Formats: sequence, C-alpha cells, structure tokens
Amino acid sequence: MIVIDYKKADKQGVLVGSFTIQYETQFGPRWETLKLFMKNGHRWTGFPNQSFKQPNGTFSYHPLVGFNFKHDDDKWQKACLAALDLFCANTGQEKIERQVCQPLQYKD
Repeated sequence: MIVIDYKKADKQGVLVGSFTIQYETQFGPRWETLKLFMKNGHRWTGFPNQSFKQPNGTFSYHPLVGFNFKHDDDKWQKACLAALDLFCANTGQEKIERQVCQPLQYKD
C-alpha cells in the first residue's frame, strides 16, 4: 500500500491529519479520508467514521470499517504508519508536520 495524499488537520489536537491509501494491485481499493492521530508520543490511524448526535447533545463516532481481531488491526496500523513515513521521506517535511516524520510509535 502507498499513501497518495496527505492533508494536515486545520485544528490543533489529537487529530494530526487525513490521508488516502492506495493498494498496489490491479483492482486494489483506495481508502480515502483515513485519519492520523497522535497523543503522548503515540500515533495511530483511523478509518472514516460517521457521527451520531446523542440525546444529551454530545456526538459519538463510529468507524465505517474495522477488523474483527486486534492482531489484524495491529498489522493495518503498522502498514499505514510505514506508508505514511515513506510518503514523508519522499515528499519532504513541508507537506507533513515534523512530528509525523518521527520514528514509528504504535498505539498500545
């Protein structure tokens, strides 16, 4: 898989940016609007989600895609973060925040 674009988040916070992944196969899917998060030195990715307004006025978010097993999600995380790091190395830090280009750190 390769990252084909990256957009820095407009706001400061846990959300760092969004990106698109393309699989390198003839009929491979393209995942758009994946999210990159960072907190306390840990990075992780998230699939697009849908927000729901709760009766108390707050919002909850539910991913539209996921994995049944944690080990599969861990493999996905590592592959996405490695693809982001490669994109960073190939495009330069002017497109991605410096913190995104630091060594891989995976969600616990």
